[in-house]
Amino acid sequence: MGMSTEYPYFHIHNEGEDINVITRESATKDRSLVLIARGEFYHNHNQLVNADIVLPGHLVSVKFIYFVTEEVIERRWNDQKLLLGERVTVVELKDISNFCRVRRENDRDILEFFRMPPSFIAVVECQSDPVQEASKRKVEEYVNSDVVRQRLVDIISKFSPAETSYVLFSSENEEKAQGGGLYRIPNVPDLPFAGIEGIRSIIRYLRLYNDVGHPLCDNVRDGNWLIEYWNDRFRRHRKLKEFADEFSSIAEELKKMYRPHIPSYFCDLTNFFSQMIRSQIHARAKDENMCIEIPLYSYLVEACYQFLNNLPNPTQKGEENLPTMAAGLPYFANGWTRSWGRETFIAFKGVYLISGLYQEGRKQILNYASVLRHGLIPNIFDQARNPRYNSRDSVWWFLKAIVDYIELSDDAGILEEEIDMVFLSNDQVEHIYLREKKVQKKMKLYDIVQNIFQSHASGIKFREWNAGPRLDTFMQWIGFEVNLKLDLETGFIYGGNNKNCLTWMDKMGSSHKAKNAGLPATPRDGAPIELTALLKFAVSNFSKLHARGVYPYEGVTVNQTNFTFEEWEKKIQDNFERLYFVPSEARSQLQPHQRKTVYRDVIGATDEKEVYRLRPNVCVAMSVASELFVHEHAVECLKIIQENLVEERSLGIKTLYPQDPLYVSYYDYNDDTTHFKVAQGFSYHNGPEWVWLFGHFLIAKLRYDTFSNTQFLADFASYTSNHMRHVETNDWRSLPQLTNHNSEYCKFANKSQASSVACLLEAFFEARGKDRYFNGLPSKKKNSMKKKAD
Repeated sequence: MGMSTEYPYFHIHNEGEDINVITRESATKDRSLVLIARGEFYHNHNQLVNADIVLPGHLVSVKFIYFVTEEVIERRWNDQKLLLGERVTVVELKDISNFCRVRRENDRDILEFFRMPPSFIAVVECQSDPVQEASKRKVEEYVNSDVVRQRLVDIISKFSPAETSYVLFSSENEEKAQGGGLYRIPNVPDLPFAGIEGIRSIIRYLRLYNDVGHPLCDNVRDGNWLIEYWNDRFRRHRKLKEFADEFSSIAEELKKMYRPHIPSYFCDLTNFFSQMIRSQIHARAKDENMCIEIPLYSYLVEACYQFLNNLPNPTQKGEENLPTMAAGLPYFANGWTRSWGRETFIAFKGVYLISGLYQEGRKQILNYASVLRHGLIPNIFDQARNPRYNSRDSVWWFLKAIVDYIELSDDAGILEEEIDMVFLSNDQVEHIYLREKKVQKKMKLYDIVQNIFQSHASGIKFREWNAGPRLDTFMQWIGFEVNLKLDLETGFIYGGNNKNCLTWMDKMGSSHKAKNAGLPATPRDGAPIELTALLKFAVSNFSKLHARGVYPYEGVTVNQTNFTFEEWEKKIQDNFERLYFVPSEARSQLQPHQRKTVYRDVIGATDEKEVYRLRPNVCVAMSVASELFVHEHAVECLKIIQENLVEERSLGIKTLYPQDPLYVSYYDYNDDTTHFKVAQGFSYHNGPEWVWLFGHFLIAKLRYDTFSNTQFLADFASYTSNHMRHVETNDWRSLPQLTNHNSEYCKFANKSQASSVACLLEAFFEARGKDRYFNGLPSKKKNSMKKKAD
């Protein structure tokens, strides 16, 4: 049997300047051959040394010892072209006591060399300590035991999503909010997570390159700090006692092993626990088979749990186990920045429904419903202390989430839920007065939904509570005014003004030096195209729910006249193409940078230039209400979007046409120049490529059958290949908030964004019905103990 087969594992290290040690381990890791060699450098002929060589176990035998005497038989240096060396006398011995003493120290022997001639080379055989061998076998048996797997399934299946998130993930800011911190490995960049997944990208690297000299291996080999760090984390969480006990018991065996072996088995154990937990994530998902068969789909489902850690809760009112959704990591992890209404409900279908977390999604709907005010839900929640109702689209994503929840969970009973309302009046003074009087207000969810429709139909007009510099340092006074109104002729809702930014493109200028302070970079007042589509989705689907008898309202009242949802829906349908579509002859009359605009981005804007900017918001509109578009026009539009807003390596979609005068290809929050378009991140939505939009772009292409019918899967996979590559190679194992031009890294963006993950996941979910590959997956597997390749 060859050396590479019988002793496949090897490790090389140096002792001082001229002593090299090569250790080769047997396939069973219970025997080792150790080669010790000393070269002659710097003309050092001294045979006396002081070197301790630690053996991997106990010395069994000396295979051989060779060294060269100082006597030279023949010098052969005359050949100027060929280095021939010298003829010398080689001495062969087997008694190592002439060179070193053997000292036994617990589980290993140490060779204390006092003499080692230059040219010395010895090979010794070692046997592992029996106690260490027993611990190694226990670890090996543990990760291969079906009994252990079933026991872990029983434990892990009881994890809440927040507990799963805590064990696997937990970013630095989340960990600090819970009184902890990240584990630091010397000479390694900060880990993304405190949990098990924090080191899995390193483990993947170690497996690929067999780099046992990596700092992680050194750290685990030199001490039990990381093992104890995880032990302490799991024990701190009072609901993880069973799992903590399980982890601790096998970790104790790991700590008893021969220390050079610990890194390998530590990595095996880490992968084992990770795989077991991820298998349960897949089992909960709406379609477990897609998790098994499609790697990117499974990665995205797993990434959803990154956002569900259970912190001291920004949207919680007495519900201990309701994890809020972090909008993104690491920057939107805790405090007032963690929970955003818009982000929560854009990502809702992917994070909660496709992942199979119906109860958590249900609680999130009811939780946000409780903070209804002015017919809106807040964008920034901030523990209901200083919520901001400066978003006109959050509420329509909220209604879409309710519809999606009812459709996928078959739980229309949610509409009957009675909710304790946080705000007792739309008027701040009246609210404070009623609160001091201990007045309580309860509403059914269907009444909250109806309040939203009726408020928009009647018109919404208010100034934000606590308006002024303490609420928003840079906003002008008119920007705090929120006005929304229904146009009965078209069914569209118009609103906003050119001093605020109420859609997802909500960057407010903040640079006095560049003179953009108090100016919205993308005001989009009027009727933005994706909001009209979301409105159409809402009135259409709640009309259907009324027809099913689960939603009690038929429509709204406008000017003391009934206006049914069916009538409202028809108004939108009849006027959408007429008002948003730009015929080719009309395009030819526009400015050169506007001639690619097939559909207006917004209608009724204060600044006419905003109407014809080529932006990707039309993809969102097509995704949520494809019936509004004429097929040929939609296909033409998507082709232009792809040719002009998508690059070869793009993860996202450009937020503005590159030929537009406002276009900037990057986002720099720290820019302190006088550059109006760039300073302090003014270009946030005027060029950088946002990843969540790519999911809706793919869904839009699915809606209009623009993928190859004969090679659908390959065509679809080609569009997501960049995402696959990014997720597989990125430490966060997720998708970022945005990138600069052509997927260039943006350090100011979240490394992991809920909407980016969720919307691409939604695209995969939509694709199931488009190809026999998706349709032909086997029936859902119940064996959650099945091993899956890492």
